[in-house]
Order: sequence, then C-alpha cells, then structure tokens
Amino acid sequence: MDKESMGPTSVLFAKARRIYDGKWVEGSLIYIVNKTYGRVISFIIPEGSTGEHVGNELKSISPCFSVIPATICRCSEIRDYYERNIYQGDVIESLNTGEIYIVKYENGKFTAVNDNVKELNLIDIASSMNIKGNILDKSMQDLFHTSKDVNMLVTDKE
Repeated sequence: MDKESMGPTSVLFAKARRIYDGKWVEGSLIYIVNKTYGRVISFIIPEGSTGEHVGNELKSISPCFSVIPATICRCSEIRDYYERNIYQGDVIESLNTGEIYIVKYENGKFTAVNDNVKELNLIDIASSMNIKGNILDKSMQDLFHTSKDVNMLVTDKE
C-alpha cells in the first residue's frame, strides 16, 4: 500500500479478537485509514514484536494481527488483585463481596457497573477484584440480562 493512500494512525494499548481464529490478543492497537477504499483497518502488535527497517522506514512487523473491530477493548492501565490488566468490557468479581461488575469506559474514565445499577470508579476497587472474563465471551453473557448491557459497555464515549 502506498503512503498516499494511507491516512493518519493512532495507537493505544488494547485487546481484541484476531480475525483468523477469534482468539484474544493484546498489545498496541493501530488504526490505519485507507483513503483509497475509505475504510479503517485495525491491527494489534503484541509486546515483543520485531520490525524490519529499510533506512528509516518500517517495512514489516512480526507478529502483527488483524483484529475484529467490534471486539476492541481499551486497556485501563489499572490492574486487578492478580496484577492483570483490566480492559473495557471485562467482567470482574469482588473478592470481598462476590459482586459481579462490567468495566465500561465513558467520558474518559473507567468505571465498574452491575445489574443493581451500582457504578464505581475502577481505580478505587481494582485491587480487590478478579477478572472473570470479558462480556464478549459467550460464557460471560449469561451473567447479564440484556444485550443492551453489552452494547452500552463496549461502546466508547468520550
């Protein structure tokens, strides 16, 4: 692809499902806008990937995974009790009370919400939480009552 057909890129740390096998991958998320075809292509570059340079130009990165855009979950940069990154859409459980929450990202901040419409600031509770999965995992969707819950929590609002 030539440089003239490409628009600006943006990068953030995220996780998403790979297109070719549906497995989760986490790393630096890169959106590339293809001006010729008018579409955005999403890739995740895992930590430890290496690149091939020719002069000052990056020619390739390996590994680099094309991901399903609807599964992209922004990283909160906040860790759970077990020191794992918590992502938008993650289902977390309180180790103190057993309550289940979903992590959402809205207006530039991460919060945890549950079926009781209880909303908590994620940074205040994360150290006592355990990640159970992600709302995009079939095994987690049974914990919540409506598909509205899923849509509300995985949509970015800034």
